[in-house]
Amino acid sequence: TTVHTLSLHDALPISAWPVWACGLLGRALSGAYAASADKGILQALEMAYAGDPNRLRLGWGMSNPWPAFDTYTWTGDRGIAAALDALFAEDGGGLKPGGDSWNRYRRMPAEAPGAEANDHVVHFLESTTPWALGTLWTGERRFLDTTLAWHEHLARIAMQPHGAPVADEFYGPTGAYRGTETCDVAAYLWSQTALLGLSGLGRLADRAERVFFNAGPATVSRDFRTHVYFQTPNRLVDKCPPHPHGPKADGNSYRATHYPLCCTAAVNRILPTYVTHLWMATPDCGLAATLYGPCKVSALVADRVPVELLCRTDYPFADAIDIAVNLAHEATFPLWFRIPGWCAAPEIEVNGHGVDPTPDARGFVRLARLWKRGDAIRLRFPMSVSVTGGRDENAKGAPYASVSYGPLLLALPIGEAGGPNTPDPQAAWRYALDAQNGRPEAGVAVESGPLPSSWDWPLAAPLRLRVDAVPCAWTPTPEQPLPAEPVRATGAPERITLVPYGCTKFRVSMFPVTEPLRRQTASGERAGNRR
Repeated sequence: TTVHTLSLHDALPISAWPVWACGLLGRALSGAYAASADKGILQALEMAYAGDPNRLRLGWGMSNPWPAFDTYTWTGDRGIAAALDALFAEDGGGLKPGGDSWNRYRRMPAEAPGAEANDHVVHFLESTTPWALGTLWTGERRFLDTTLAWHEHLARIAMQPHGAPVADEFYGPTGAYRGTETCDVAAYLWSQTALLGLSGLGRLADRAERVFFNAGPATVSRDFRTHVYFQTPNRLVDKCPPHPHGPKADGNSYRATHYPLCCTAAVNRILPTYVTHLWMATPDCGLAATLYGPCKVSALVADRVPVELLCRTDYPFADAIDIAVNLAHEATFPLWFRIPGWCAAPEIEVNGHGVDPTPDARGFVRLARLWKRGDAIRLRFPMSVSVTGGRDENAKGAPYASVSYGPLLLALPIGEAGGPNTPDPQAAWRYALDAQNGRPEAGVAVESGPLPSSWDWPLAAPLRLRVDAVPCAWTPTPEQPLPAEPVRATGAPERITLVPYGCTKFRVSMFPVTEPLRRQTASGERAGNRR
């Protein structure tokens, strides 16, 4: 057997290089090198990206520039620099013509309704997000601003209550039976954390936690052995609705694999993406708490002083986050804390003394001081109930309402009869949300308890909301998943119990509404969007 070892700059033929999935592997290798400093990984990355300068301009999606940029920062390789120059030049961009071209995303989106052609959402996310790197590479702000504008365009048209856009597999208006591909749960979370790191905008972290804590757990069964290809805000039976692409109706089922295999792979990206972006370094030699969860972060601050921060919390099932500071020696540096956009009355204490929790324009509070070993920080983000209305333009403009508590979407659970693909036939779910007694949030009762020692997003959730609803004659179909008009209440409302969306496998999270509730949510209502 003859083994040929490639030298660093051996060129692969352009015809062999690469599809968009190679860029996902590149990002994984980039993360592995950042964690391990394994020289073999770095050599593999440099070999991949240092050849023909057109390599970064090829492929179905624009997924390779990001790991190539990372590789350049570690190596200073001139071949990679030439490839990035070619990509971000005025006459640069992707080489693939037609509808899969990346180049449309170099310009601002046209905002007139229908002016922009639809796109496959994986292609959209992979072909918009890396253009923001152009700001780092060229110093021109327009690359980042353009990318952010495209993401606002997607959110305005297609955002689902669970935090990910409609993606079945193309985007479209918010809908109770519109699907979101698991690939897009992973890709949307990645895109928001990547853009957060470039822009420092807290609202992108708000989006990241929304998709992670809601759409994220809905992708997998509780034992993490099966997953869906598509999830929908309302899932009443298995294999419904019949999606137009991918595995179609079968994509609603929890299975060990789905074909195409993209989602089977992508489901494994969700948790690492969130965890590795809990904290970020800042240009002023500090650290920023961008996302929240129990963790320990070790880093260098100030003049390369080692610090360890230990975070203890049950967030988002509790509102308090305790952070212990452990330093090699005392040092002056800033810590930044994101104030979630949904939180109206945040609290921050350092060593038991309150500090001003007012966020800056980007949504962060900066605490710069002399930090010492044993310093203690306590954050509190009190959560409140939010009832948001909208219209499902896939269902003749049917009015709907969704209920949130902090970053969590709530749903009416439909029990399971032996597994995540069989609903309990005795479950009652035909209800419309009601608000006969003032503001819709006012009548909601919040019940909470401790987290169980072992967490698998159980249906017996530690957080429950009791809300007013009225029974209704409602027979959903793929064409009309919600009643086209507000439901008429004929008697006193009942109390129904909602649990976090991520704890359900069958559910209602986009509810029919009574006329009183429709009127009270109409001021914030916008067709095809919830917030």
